[in-house]
Amino acid sequence: MRAIAVGQILPTLVAAVTITACACCCCAKAQLPSDVRSNHWAATAVQQTVKLGIIPLQSDHQFHGEAHVTRTEAVNALAALARQLLAGSWQVQKSEPVPEKVAATMQQDAWKNKQVTRYELSSVLSRFGNYFAHAVTRPKPGSTDVGRSAIPPKGVSPGVPTTHPAYTALKFLTDNRMIHADSPLLHADTTFVKASELSLGLAEMASGLTDKLTELGLDADGNTPDNSFHSKKPGSAGGKQ
Repeated sequence: MRAIAVGQILPTLVAAVTITACACCCCAKAQLPSDVRSNHWAATAVQQTVKLGIIPLQSDHQFHGEAHVTRTEAVNALAALARQLLAGSWQVQKSEPVPEKVAATMQQDAWKNKQVTRYELSSVLSRFGNYFAHAVTRPKPGSTDVGRSAIPPKGVSPGVPTTHPAYTALKFLTDNRMIHADSPLLHADTTFVKASELSLGLAEMASGLTDKLTELGLDADGNTPDNSFHSKKPGSAGGKQ
């Protein structure tokens, strides 16, 4: 169940960042949007996510970090990050651990319904991208057992019309099994995304990414450990003829 382990860290990551700013205190040395001060707690994350096109600036060329994020915006950002991690083009930075006193907020429920701001989205996606890029070893040339896990869903379709601003992002996520049929993000709209929804979206995206980028591992009969590892195929050694 290789993808589940990645998903287990995500609620803590999202809760920590959306409840307190001290989870990412650092200064950005590169150019920032004019409305983000260099010593802001999310400055480095904003610089990284804006530079890589994960979170675009608003029409006035400012970041507006305190603005809440819609489900449509969240879906577009998740897909943009997933594309770069899948392609290996994410410009990884040092991973910073979430302090234990911040992670302890997971024991509370208040974080789940908190509406995510653009500062918080930037910080969460930056952290996730850096964690994932450092932790996951890409498949070796010729690997044949990637993308075969039974965990990510199959047959999910975007819940919006082709003209919707999040359709392309949702099509990418569904095609790559990075979003589930019951996800509130599947029907992207102008509703402000909650921390619990973002956490779930990240976990589902991580499951699909992990499936694409790691070898699942097969037994002697070609069975996968999360699907048919303990059953013998007809005609195989020990199987029914």
